[in-house]
Amino acid sequence: LTQMLSPEAGARPTANQLLQHSAWWDTHQAMQMIRAVYDRRQPLPDKLLVQAGITEGTGWQSRVHPALLKQATQHPGRKGDYSDDINQLFRFVRNIYEHPPPASVLSVVVKEIQFGGPTKSRRKATIQDLRETVGIYILHVFYKLPLVAHICSEQN
Repeated sequence: LTQMLSPEAGARPTANQLLQHSAWWDTHQAMQMIRAVYDRRQPLPDKLLVQAGITEGTGWQSRVHPALLKQATQHPGRKGDYSDDINQLFRFVRNIYEHPPPASVLSVVVKEIQFGGPTKSRRKATIQDLRETVGIYILHVFYKLPLVAHICSEQN
């Protein structure tokens, strides 16, 4: 916002740059950027937890629905438990999005955010339906995480 209000035209972002900002990303774009940040496997400073809207000392796991956390920690092929640092939050988000739980697990989560997810449909939920629901949940709980991913992507 500060850059947009700059009196010098050259210092203001272009319309295209503004459209690339995380504020305009849909669920899929936000989740893909979060995944891209995780996939780089570069350590992120824990101060980003505060930028992601997580108060120090509370841990991100306390904000995740227990059914989702259980599903992620019991997924076959997982590599270790999740700690409460920012790198593990990105890992959790990437894993739960790429390997979403079944609709029966998501229905419990969906009720909490009052979203009419795939479980209300008469058709069988597709993997895209499940990912969309997981993505919406993650962005509901960690609403500042796309901005953190955006900041991380601009630093490289």
